[in-house]
This record gives sequence, C-alpha cells and structure tokens, in this order.
Amino acid sequence: FVNAMGTDACDDNLVFLRTHNMIKIYLGEEAIRPQAQSGDLRPSDNRWHILLNLDNLALKTREGYGWLGEFIMPDPDPDPDKGYRSRRSQQSIEQPRVFIVQGTRDLSQNLVCDETSGEFEESHVDLRVFAAQNGWGEVAFSRRSAPRVRGEQPGRQQLVRRIMQTELGVPVAVETIPVHYAYVARYSYTDTVVLNDNFLRLSAVADQYQTPGPCNVATFPAGPQIRYADRLGNTVHRVRITTPHQELIIAATGSVSLNHHTVEAPDVPLSGVAYGLCAQEFLYASRLADPTGIVDAARNASAGADTLLGTVQNVVQWIYANVRYERGHTSVNTTAADVLVSLRGVCQDEAHLCLAMLRALGIPARYVSGLLTRQPGETHAWIEFLHPDLSWLPADPTHGVVIDIGTDYLKFGIGRDYSEVPPVSGSFISQGDSHLDFTTAEVFFGRDSVSVDDALNLLQSSDAGS
Repeated sequence: FVNAMGTDACDDNLVFLRTHNMIKIYLGEEAIRPQAQSGDLRPSDNRWHILLNLDNLALKTREGYGWLGEFIMPDPDPDPDKGYRSRRSQQSIEQPRVFIVQGTRDLSQNLVCDETSGEFEESHVDLRVFAAQNGWGEVAFSRRSAPRVRGEQPGRQQLVRRIMQTELGVPVAVETIPVHYAYVARYSYTDTVVLNDNFLRLSAVADQYQTPGPCNVATFPAGPQIRYADRLGNTVHRVRITTPHQELIIAATGSVSLNHHTVEAPDVPLSGVAYGLCAQEFLYASRLADPTGIVDAARNASAGADTLLGTVQNVVQWIYANVRYERGHTSVNTTAADVLVSLRGVCQDEAHLCLAMLRALGIPARYVSGLLTRQPGETHAWIEFLHPDLSWLPADPTHGVVIDIGTDYLKFGIGRDYSEVPPVSGSFISQGDSHLDFTTAEVFFGRDSVSVDDALNLLQSSDAGS
C-alpha cells in the first residue's frame, strides 16, 4: 500500500476510499489512524451531498495525490473572476468518475519555530504518518499549512442553489435539520452458534433529502468488521462473529442532516418518457416485486392517468385506500402478487405491490429501507420512482405520500426489493434455530450526539416494559 518515497501511504486518491477495508481484509487488523471521510461520486445521488455541503467539502481528482488536483471549497476562490469554484462544482456533476469528495476539518494550532527567522509563531500543523520506503517502519513529520478560512462568503448559498436549479430546471429551497438515530435488535438461538456472519445496512445514504454523517455499528458479542459499498452504493457493515453465543445484539447509531426542501416536479406524458439502460433493472421483475400478472390491476389502480406523476399518485392512493395495514399476516418472503390477493400487509408489502404496479405501467421503481423520523419503532419501507428530469423521487403508499416527504423520512438504502437491502441479513452455523426477539429504532431531534449506550437503552426500556 506504499507509494513512492515522500508520498503518503495510500495517499493515491484512487485507493484512498478503500484503505481501511484493505487493512482489515489483508492484515486482519483495525486501522490505527482514522482517515478523512471520503465519498465516491459515481452513484448519482451523491452529487446532492456535494451541492448541499459545498461549504465543507474538498474535491479531489481521482488520479491525484497529496494536494495535486485538490480544491478545498471552504477556502477563497483562487480565481473568482473566472468562476473557478463554480466550474469545479459543475465538473463534478458532469464527470463524476473523475472526482472523489472528502470532508474538511480545522487543524489545531501549535507553537512552531520559523526556520528562516528563528522566531516562534502559532501555526496549523498537519501530522501525517508516512511509511518508510526501506520497510523499517513508520516515521512522522509535520507539514505547515495556511489557516483555513471559515464563515460565509458573499453569494455562496446563492451559488449552490443556482447550480442545483440549473441542473433541475426548477426553484430549490433548502432547510437543513441535524438529527441522530439509534437502532437495536436482539436475536436468540436455541443452541450455541459457533459462527455468525452478518451484513448490516444501517448507515444513512446521501441524496437530495439528506446528508449522512458518521455511523457506528456494534455487536454483542463483538467481531471484526469491514465496511464497503454494495453495487447500488449502499453502505454495508459486515460483521463476522466467531465467539460462541446464544444471543446476539446489534446496535447502530448515526447522524444525518435532513434537507427540507420543496421540489416542484413538472409532470410529463408517459408516452413521451424514454429511460436509459441504467433504469432497465428497475423495470424488470425482481424476486418480490414481479409486474407479470398484475398489469390489469395496475391499469385499474392508475385510473386512466396518462402522465408520470398522475399515474404514480393514483397507484399510491389506490394502495393506501385498499390495502389494510395488518401485522402477522405476511413475511419477508411475501410477494407483490400475494399482497394483491390478500390486500393485507405491512409497509414492506405495500411497497412491493407499488413497485410491481409501477413497473407494469412502464415506470422504473426501486425499494427504499429506512426510518420514520417522528415515529419510533421498526424500520420503514417506501419506494422511489424515476423522473426523467429530476432523477429518483420518493413515494410512500403506506401513508399516501408522493414526493413531499419533508423531514419525516431517513433513508438507509435502496434495492430492487427488500431482498436486496434488508437492514440485517446473514447466516450462522448452529444446530439450533434463530428468533428475532426485539427490534426498534428512534430518531432524535435537538441532541448533540447519540451513543451505542443510547441504542442499548432502547432495548432495556423494552425489557422493563414487558
């Protein structure tokens, strides 16, 4: 993982995103030093993370290293007359494969001696661990850097909105609300488990409605973790537990900035919509949402609408009015066709029926897993449909909501249906069976932080009340 002498270990931006995972996989160890939060711009939703957080991000070219190809957005525009910042932002949208994005942080001030004058002065010092080329180990050196310029600069927010509005073609207003969340689940086993391999999708994802912060996942008993992005850009924590156990507790906490903005979505005729190749997988049948056999029901639910938004609105309202929310009647393997017959189920089932109906009508649609921010309880499911101009827009058949979700939803991940993006999945080796004893989650407004202990308290509160 070491580049040429004088270049930081894994300072190559191309591999920087994967450094911690490489340490975990090849060395079987946790990284000693944290690295800056980094993001891959190729998933289209991530461009919103850049635009809505332009004041706090650094853009780097993928092939760069060190400071080469980097532009720190909080710093003054090096060439304001030529609009360097604006052009750089636009390039990140048009050429997402060229860039990665990283968070910035203020460096502490230290008293250092100026080598030329011999005088002492306060300076920002960046201590970086470098790997020695001869393999003798690690050496450290300090690098002086100019103080960061912080605070609002004239026209910054106007610039962000102008770029967004240019891309969307509609006015955009943004209000950001910081929240924290906690999730906990407890599984019991009828016999000793000797290996438990879990895939956890409990981290918030970036889109136009939210900007994720750090996420912390813990298991009891503990096991080594790796974190990676799946093919759809969802963050996955894989935890492999080899300590023998008959009970497993999974806890997760995180922070998110909810972006409360209004999108004025123009309606378009369905007959004139042309979707590209990338959208095709969300038109095809998936294991739990197959449009085959429900075309007539979908047409009936659409009530003759011939526009995109009109069709989505009618289908969502039909499901909201006709499918009764009822626990215990379905399972994680219930299909959309089953729901259409019984007209009973929970949010996951209503989402699957909505997916299948929209796909049957030629509208790409995908499953969303997440939380209701103002309703503590289990995870929630809704859908997103593809607008030809505005990308993916949300709709919730369980609550009869289309597009205008405000700050009521927190998104963990997307997939073609539940089977591709469950909050918790995996396998275990034991002679016994497993049972989910309890799971719940809560979103907290107005708190500075939430810890794993807060997540465990949700479990203790349940035990005390039972």
